[in-house]
Amino acid sequence: MTHWWKCHGGTTTTDDPDFNDALAENLIGLWEFSSGASNEDTGLSDGIAQNGHFHGNAHVDDGALQLDGKGDYFDVSTNATTDAPFDLSEGTIQVQFTQDCHVGSSPDTIVNRGEYCDRNSEGYFNIEVTRDGSVVVNHISDSDSVQLSTGSDFFSEGDEVRVSYSWDEDGEGSFIVENLSTGDTFEESFDSAGLNMDIGDNDDESFTFGAREYNDGSYDRFFDGEIAYVAVFDDPELDASDGVVDGTDDGEDMMLGYTDADGDQITDGADVIYGNDGDDTIDGAGGDDTIYGGAGDDTLQGSGGTNTLSGGDGDDTFIGGEGADTFDGGAGQDNIDYSASDAAVNVDLSTSTLSGGDAENDTIVNGIDGVIGSEYDDTLTGFDHEGTSASDTYTNEFFGMGGDDTISGAGGDDYLDGGDGNDTINGGDGDDVIIGGETGLPDRGYGSTGVDSDPDNDKDTLYGGAGNDTIYGGDDEDYIDGGADNDYLDGGLDDDTILGGSGDDTIIGGEGSDTIEGGDGNDTIYGGLDPAYPDSLNVPDDEGDLEPENGQDVIYGGAGNDTIYGQDDDDIIYGGDGNDTIYGGIDDDTIYAGAGTDNVDGGEDDDIIYGGGDNDVLSGGDDQDTIYVTFTDVTSGIYNTTVNGGNGGVDWDTLDLSELLSDGWVITSHVQNPDGDTGAGAGYNGQIELENTADGTTANINYTNIEEIIPCFTPGTLIATPKGEVPVETLNVGDRVITRDNGIQEIRWIGKKTLSGADLAARRELMPVLIRQGALGAGLPERDMVVSPNHRMLVSNEKAALLFEEHEVLVAAKHLTRMDGVDVVEASDVTYIHVMFDRHEVVLSDGTWSESFQPGDYTLSGIGDEAREELFALFPELEEVSSRGRFSAARRVLRKHEAELLVS
Repeated sequence: MTHWWKCHGGTTTTDDPDFNDALAENLIGLWEFSSGASNEDTGLSDGIAQNGHFHGNAHVDDGALQLDGKGDYFDVSTNATTDAPFDLSEGTIQVQFTQDCHVGSSPDTIVNRGEYCDRNSEGYFNIEVTRDGSVVVNHISDSDSVQLSTGSDFFSEGDEVRVSYSWDEDGEGSFIVENLSTGDTFEESFDSAGLNMDIGDNDDESFTFGAREYNDGSYDRFFDGEIAYVAVFDDPELDASDGVVDGTDDGEDMMLGYTDADGDQITDGADVIYGNDGDDTIDGAGGDDTIYGGAGDDTLQGSGGTNTLSGGDGDDTFIGGEGADTFDGGAGQDNIDYSASDAAVNVDLSTSTLSGGDAENDTIVNGIDGVIGSEYDDTLTGFDHEGTSASDTYTNEFFGMGGDDTISGAGGDDYLDGGDGNDTINGGDGDDVIIGGETGLPDRGYGSTGVDSDPDNDKDTLYGGAGNDTIYGGDDEDYIDGGADNDYLDGGLDDDTILGGSGDDTIIGGEGSDTIEGGDGNDTIYGGLDPAYPDSLNVPDDEGDLEPENGQDVIYGGAGNDTIYGQDDDDIIYGGDGNDTIYGGIDDDTIYAGAGTDNVDGGEDDDIIYGGGDNDVLSGGDDQDTIYVTFTDVTSGIYNTTVNGGNGGVDWDTLDLSELLSDGWVITSHVQNPDGDTGAGAGYNGQIELENTADGTTANINYTNIEEIIPCFTPGTLIATPKGEVPVETLNVGDRVITRDNGIQEIRWIGKKTLSGADLAARRELMPVLIRQGALGAGLPERDMVVSPNHRMLVSNEKAALLFEEHEVLVAAKHLTRMDGVDVVEASDVTYIHVMFDRHEVVLSDGTWSESFQPGDYTLSGIGDEAREELFALFPELEEVSSRGRFSAARRVLRKHEAELLVS
C-alpha cells in the first residue's frame, strides 16, 4: 500500500526529536550530532556505546554532521562481538538530513551497511537520494530483497527530510518519508518477511553515514549536505508516545497543557510541537522549543528560551519574544511579531541581521517576508529587488506600530505601514502600498468630529520611489513624494504636502489645507476628499461651513494634461503646462490656467481666474467672479480666448483686460449685446478684437454673461483733434486739440503716472473710476472710459441750472458713482495721463466733455485739498510751479455735497 498525506510541516532545522525515556527501551543506537559529544552513540538501552569516526572533512557544526560530498563520511566500526545488537531480525532505522547539492548523476548515500559488491552474498542496506529528488531504500538479506522509492520530485535541495524504515519478522514493514519543509509525507507498506540486518561475511559490517561502501574499504557516492541524526531501534513498532506533540489537521489552539492523541503534552520545558494542517495557534510555554506550524496560516510563539519556529506553508506569524529564537518562514507571507518588545528592534531582511529589544540574538533561516515592530523607534529594512514567490503577496511587509520608525522597502512590491508616530518610510522600486498611520482626528475640529489632542504625533515622511505606488498619509501634517510612475496618493487629515513626481498620478489632498504638486504626467488631483467618499460637510463658507479653513489648498498641476478639482474652501490652483481641466469647486478660488489649451470652471462663489490665449475656455461659474485675460503663458501662437462669466448665484462677473492693454495690446473692435438676463445680473455677450502694437499679432476674446469689463487704464481714451479722434497716449506737446470754449488749442504739457498694484493697495483713494457707455445720458460717453477719481466731467442739464444757477458744471468722477454705470473699480495697475493747455479747458474725450489739467492755486480757487493732494501725489514736480493763478476753473466745480444733490 502506498499513499501520500500531509503531516509534519516545517523547514530547515537541525533540532532532533526528543529521544526521551519513553524511547530508551527501544533505542539501541543514536548518533545525535547536536549533542556535545558529537561522535558518540548515546542510545544505550543495549548497554553498548559504539562511537563513530570522522573521515575527510566531515565535522559537526550547527548541530548537524556536515559533509561536502568530496570523500568525507562518518562510520561506526563494529565487530562480531560489539555489533551484535545491530544484527537485528526486526527493527527501525531513522535518519534526518538536508541535501545542499547533488553530487554527480548517481544516487548519493545517506546511510549504508554492507559492501555493494558483495550485496547478494553477504546482504546489504542502503538509504540514498537520487538526482531527481527521490528517496530510495535498498535492503537485501540472503534471497530476500526490497527496493522502495518515493518517486521523483519528492524533495528539493535545501529541504529537510526524515526517513523512517521498519522491518519485522511477520512481514509488516513500513517506509515513511517526511519532507519537513513542505509538509508532504510518503508512506509505503511492504512485506518484510525474511529481511534482517545480519550483514557482512562475519556479520560485522560498519554503518557508514554520507557514503556507500562499494568494496571493502572503498567508498563512493558521497553526500553533500548535513545529517541531523541517525537512530537505530530494536522494535519496528515504537512506543505510541514519541515525545512529539502532534496537532490535528483542523486548526487548533495549542498551549501549555495541550495533550495530543498519543499522550504527549506541551510543557514549560523543551517541547517538539507539530501543528500539521489548519490555522494553528501554538505557544511553546517556555523552554527551548521546536515548533512546526505545518500547512495553514499559523501563529507560533516560543514564550522564552531558545526556540526554533518553522512555519511551513501558509501565511504565518512568529511572535518573537525574549530569548534567542530561530525563524524559518517556509512558503507564504510570513512575519515576525515584535509588538511586545520593551525596546526598539532593528531588522534587516536583506542581510538577516536582527538586533535590539526582543530581536537581539534572533536568527532568520529562510522565508521571512515581514516584521511587526515595537512601540518604539524601530528600523526595518527589506529585501532589495527580490521578487515575490508564488506564495507571497508582497516582497516585504512591515508594520511599524508605535514610535518614530524608519522603514525601507527597497526593491519589490512592498506593504509598509508606519503606525503611530512620526515615521519615515521609503518604498523604493516596485508597486508599494505605504500607510503613514491611522486616520485619527483633524487638527481643526468641526461639528461632532472632535479635535486631535496631539497634532504632532503622526507627521510622516513617505517616499514611494519608482513603481505604481499607493500611499496614504493618515493623521497630521504629512510629506508625501510619489516618485516615478503612476501613483495613488492620499494625504488624509490635516495640512499635507504631496508631490506626485513623474507619471500619471491620482492625488487626494483629503481634509486640511494641503499643498499639492502634480509634477510631470497627466495627473488627476482632488484638493479635498476622494469623490468615491463624498463629504456632506462640504458647503460654502457663507452657507454655514463648520470649518472654512480646513480645505484651503494650493495646487500645482505641473507639466502634462492635468485634471484638477479644488473642492471646498478658498483654493489657489496653478494649472502649469499642458492642456488642463480645472474645477475650482466651492468658495472663493484663485486659478491660474497656465500654458496650454485649458478649460477652467471656477465653480460656486467669488472666484478669480487668470488665463487666456491657446484657445483657453475660462468660466467663472456661479456668483461674482473676476476673469483676467492675459497672454503671458501662450505657447501655441494662438491668442483666442472664450470667457463665460456664468449667471448663477449673486451674479456679477468682471472681465479684466488691464494686463493685456498694459502689454501693448489695443482694442480694435468691440461688439457687445445684452445677455438676456434681467435685474442685478443683467450683463453682456460680446466679442473683443485686439492687436499688439509691437508686432501686429491679433487676438479674439468671445465672452458671455459678463456684467463688467475693465480696461483699468486711461490710455485708449480718444481725444477730439482737427485730424479726428486720437488715443490720448499718442498725443505730444504742440499737438492741437478741439476745446469747448476756445476752439483749437495747442498742448503745452503732458504728464503721465503709472501706479502699480502695490501703489494702489497702499493708496486705495487713487483707484480709477469706470464710466460706462451712456452712463452720463444721451449715449455719452460713446464707449466705456476710465478716469482718475478726481478727474472732472462736464455735466450739462436743467437740474444743474436749477440747483446752481449754471447750466454746465464740473463734477469729480468719484462724486458721480451714485449714478448707474459709474463705479470705482479694482485695478492691478493704472496709468493716468494729464494734458495741460495755456488755461483750463474743456475737451472732447470719448464723445463727452471733460476737463483738461488745471495746476492752479487750489486754496484760492476753491478746488479743495483732496484734489490738490491727488495731483501732487501723481506729479510732484508741479508743486513748485508758479503763477497758478491764471488757471481758474473753466466751469463751476461742485463740492461733494453739491454733487450728491445733482446725481441723487
